[in-house]
Amino acid sequence: MAHLWDKPNTPYLYVRYTDAGGNSKAYSTRTRDRRAARAILAEFEKKQAQIRAGVFDEEDEQFARECARPISEHVEAFHQQILDRGSTTKHAKDSKKLVEVLIEQMGISRVDRLQPSRVLNSLEVVRARGELSIRWKGKALRALKQFTRFLVADLRLERDPIGHLKGFNVEGHRKRERRELTDEELGKLIAAAQHGQERYGLSGEDRAMLYRLALATGLRASELASLTRSSFDLEARKVTVGAAYSKRRRTDVLNLPLRLSEALAPWLSRRTAKALLFDVKRLSEKTARMIRADLGAAEIVYEDEDGKVADFHALRHAFVSRLTRTVDAAVAQKMARHSTPELTLARYSHPRSEDQDRALDAVDIQPASEGGTETAVATGTASDCTAYCTADSSTPAQGGAAVCSSGDSPSDDTDAHKSAGVADVCAPVQSGAAEKSGTPARTRTWNLRIRNPLLGFRRRVG
Repeated sequence: MAHLWDKPNTPYLYVRYTDAGGNSKAYSTRTRDRRAARAILAEFEKKQAQIRAGVFDEEDEQFARECARPISEHVEAFHQQILDRGSTTKHAKDSKKLVEVLIEQMGISRVDRLQPSRVLNSLEVVRARGELSIRWKGKALRALKQFTRFLVADLRLERDPIGHLKGFNVEGHRKRERRELTDEELGKLIAAAQHGQERYGLSGEDRAMLYRLALATGLRASELASLTRSSFDLEARKVTVGAAYSKRRRTDVLNLPLRLSEALAPWLSRRTAKALLFDVKRLSEKTARMIRADLGAAEIVYEDEDGKVADFHALRHAFVSRLTRTVDAAVAQKMARHSTPELTLARYSHPRSEDQDRALDAVDIQPASEGGTETAVATGTASDCTAYCTADSSTPAQGGAAVCSSGDSPSDDTDAHKSAGVADVCAPVQSGAAEKSGTPARTRTWNLRIRNPLLGFRRRVG
């Protein structure tokens, strides 16, 4: 039997009851008005009767109780859960603020009042007021969806009301498009920083090393700000970023180039093991202004004629772009520590005109000469070589004669080919038009089906 309880030292009346398991429980009515409290008690007793009758289970009761709580309490619990997962204070604070902005715009006080139409309308209103860019509009939706997933996982809400909502396409709405600095520009930037005056608490030498590390490892400003001398193992040429500072919340161990490792040794020797290498408060908020000043000193334009800028994060773009030119997409994605290859190739890679020219040269196929001999010889499929060196040496094919690489004549099909095995090849000797075209000679490995006597394809000559 449930009854009202005036709990000592509390501002509200409580409903006290015994659940189906025999446990004594109590929950607040959030009122001191006894008439209102009795109405809540009557509703509670009705639910208890439904539970006993089997038409209402305890999970339903829990959902109902959680939905009755102010939504602000759920937001606080959500904020704490983000911190408990090991996320940064800034991420937790930003997520909470975005959720609170949308809840305030929707004008709701309970989590069961969340509706997709309300959410989308609130996003548009806040965006129209100029409080959110298109990028932050997407972040706000992601934060709210993270909030509702937390509510469902923590048994505070029975189902996710906005889980089906899709994100927004931010292409064409980007506030800042970055460009890739050329090798010459990067050299000038590092030199200008090296010989420049102190800026934002970092000496010229320290700024030059900051830029070199960013360019050679792809580390972000916040990750660089966390480095100490103990983060480096110069003997193994590796640097470690702790999970608390890595964007993907994992411990990252990255390789270092040889020349950078050699330059780091004397620079690190002047630091203590635990002291931050770039000991500047909120460094990641100052790197944009810092590199812009050094770009000016090096007489490098910050923004090009296409409106693309060279801020600090452009060094990471330069790192990834150079990777995509030298390794395949999977390796570049891994070294860039991206979640998808699309992010690596579409967002961070900046193909140059000379890269496209080389690609076009690779697919530009020259037309074959009369008779098609040049193309056949260039690909190693000329008729004088495909028939297992069986062309009669007295009547060589047009454009060249076939000779065995072992030095035997094509008609000698005895010990030479048997002993050579798989490694034996035919080498077309080019003449005439082939020499004029400059097409390089190619070699072709024997077709083992032709050579296998069990298949009946071996053909003797002479």
